[in-house]
Amino acid sequence: MSSRAAWVGLALLAACTADAPLSDLERGAAYVSDPAYRRAALERSLVAPDNGYSALRLERYTEASWGALPVWNPRARPVLVSDLGGPVPNPGVDWEPLDLDVPWEEAALSALGARAFSAYPAQVEPALLMALTDADAPARFGLWVDGDRVGGLVWAETPGGVQPAFSCASCHAIPRDDGPGLVLGAPNHAIDFGALLDASHSAHTSAGRWGPGRVDVTPDDVDNPTVIADLRAVRFQRDLNRAATISNDLMALTVRLETAVITNSREAVRPPRELAFALAWYLWGLGDALPALPADGAGAAVFARECGRCHLPPGLAGPPVALAAVATDPTVGESPWRGTGAYQTTSLRGVARRGRLLAGGAIDSLERLLDPDRVDGGHRYGQTLDDADRASLLAVMRDLR
Repeated sequence: MSSRAAWVGLALLAACTADAPLSDLERGAAYVSDPAYRRAALERSLVAPDNGYSALRLERYTEASWGALPVWNPRARPVLVSDLGGPVPNPGVDWEPLDLDVPWEEAALSALGARAFSAYPAQVEPALLMALTDADAPARFGLWVDGDRVGGLVWAETPGGVQPAFSCASCHAIPRDDGPGLVLGAPNHAIDFGALLDASHSAHTSAGRWGPGRVDVTPDDVDNPTVIADLRAVRFQRDLNRAATISNDLMALTVRLETAVITNSREAVRPPRELAFALAWYLWGLGDALPALPADGAGAAVFARECGRCHLPPGLAGPPVALAAVATDPTVGESPWRGTGAYQTTSLRGVARRGRLLAGGAIDSLERLLDPDRVDGGHRYGQTLDDADRASLLAVMRDLR
């Protein structure tokens, strides 16, 4: 922890009382400096304390366990197009850890979070070498190329040598369809991590059946992949994870990001806490760029009638929905690891840029979702619309980009 963040956190905790609630930045400083504050934030966020996800965190999110892990902020650099087909590089003078000593101010923390989003090695994954064997390899596994960068991947210096790693941008950024550059935070529903694992093992595995845009990260011995989330809409979500495992707020998201790095490393390291909060702060702000539902018009009226009971304005999300009510594949919601008996009501802010819909990614387009002849996937809402109302609803939802 930087001396600045430590001083800010201790000063704020000394100054604030129950009658003077903390601001968001003050809460972030408290998270960085105070173990009891972090623990309380975790406990408040867990919807189902008895499932595997919650039980693991309640056991190990302590200073003596996960808090004692080495801090992971290694020397790293982006994977470049010029690396394709070549050897694993050696660390050079341009390899640096992220600079965490920034002012505890909105703009500086957002800038740190933006750098972390694309440059922090959130998950070391040796199988990624299969996507770097030649110039065509990234496309085979759904990794984008933007300028000289490949898929948001980074080379990270580890005790065992240099290894490739995912950044957040690998799964949560896509090329723009209206010009150069990337839509940061949008889900990469082209990435096929299962195929990458198959290629790395030179064998057909259960992961190979996931398909693009889906991953199974639950150690519950059940094949239940979920669709990659749209992080642009994260602040509008009442709950995090498709099974509504976490009650969402800024601190819950911060703890979620911290513990994700820990579990992705098989409990070997933890991220710097300044970085975890800065990344959450940055993601919280991505929703500013998402268009809202129009206040009036034919499409807005159909949306209010057919969708608005669950997808409540302005965030177009809402409370969790019972598995039987939405009638999609219940496997994810029934997981002993993350299950709560319900599904997250996903925010529809940004929905037009998503390549897979519903918790398990069963539907590949808005048109397919509302198709009156569709019999698969569940979620029957909107399928009984007449042609005019369907066209109006599709038109307004295509503008939610």
